[in-house]
Amino acid sequence: MGQWIPDEARVPNDDVMPGVVARFQADRGSVERRHAAPLPSKRHKKLGEFLKGWRSELETLPFEEMTRGDQLDWLILKHLLKRDIARLDREMAQAIEAERLLTPARMLVLLEEDRRDHADVDAAAAAATLNEANTQIADLRKGFEEQLEDSGDAEVEPAVANRAAKLADNIREMIEQWYEFYAGYDPIFTWWCEAPHKALGTTLTEYAEFLRKKLAGAEDEATIIGDPIGRDALIAELEHELVSCTPEELIEIGQRELDWCHAEMVEAAVDMGLGDDWRAALELVKDEHCPPGGQPALVRDLAVEAIGFIKDRDLVTVPALARDGWRIEMMAAERQ
Repeated sequence: MGQWIPDEARVPNDDVMPGVVARFQADRGSVERRHAAPLPSKRHKKLGEFLKGWRSELETLPFEEMTRGDQLDWLILKHLLKRDIARLDREMAQAIEAERLLTPARMLVLLEEDRRDHADVDAAAAAATLNEANTQIADLRKGFEEQLEDSGDAEVEPAVANRAAKLADNIREMIEQWYEFYAGYDPIFTWWCEAPHKALGTTLTEYAEFLRKKLAGAEDEATIIGDPIGRDALIAELEHELVSCTPEELIEIGQRELDWCHAEMVEAAVDMGLGDDWRAALELVKDEHCPPGGQPALVRDLAVEAIGFIKDRDLVTVPALARDGWRIEMMAAERQ
């Protein structure tokens, strides 16, 4: 975890916690890269052990002997560990829900975990696993299609179906990388697994599309499917961000701000001679846009106006480098 340096051996104001935090970040990255399979099975166990181990070790450091900067870093790291341990458990619960719609996922993940454990591959057994997974996925899809045909409802939450679609995509990418690791280097493996891996890739692609469109209802790629984490998890996330409000209080604040914005728009519409029709005021403003090609000049003029506003009122010191160093970059249509 890193060595703590006693006060008598330290230079004044020589903080030690930044090195401890850097070690934590590096070690965590190593654990996450080593256990990166889509389902948080072994990953959940190993990362959980890692985070809880750091949490315990953190408590052994002499907080009262630390510099103020080290104490701050210690508190932030403790706060981070608490949040990430809770998130890990929530991630596991969500993955289990998604796995019910993709039951062969775990047998496929085991193939990748064996590879990462440097185990020898049994080509014939691996091919049998790929074929079995392919058959199970086809059966799953057939069952859901029959439910949709009989009752029009497969009784699957859209959020869970969408999560399962993402899992199917991740499993397909994982199997592709797993296959490419051996293919060509081991001709026996290639002979056994080339056809099953291709067939499984196609099945997973089509099943992910089925889950996303038919069960989650995302026929349009622009469809947004919410995946609520629940009130308790939301409170935990707010606590991590040091927000003292409850979710209900935040909604109340948001509604109050929205009402204020609406009142301001109505007032602006009245000033424009449009009564309380703020929608008409918005349309009028949109129609008064600059001509094609005039956006850079508009942005320039607004920036110059803003700089002048600040300087004329002596609100903030504006050095010449800051005044002259800003630039304009055009956004592609895709980014817009």
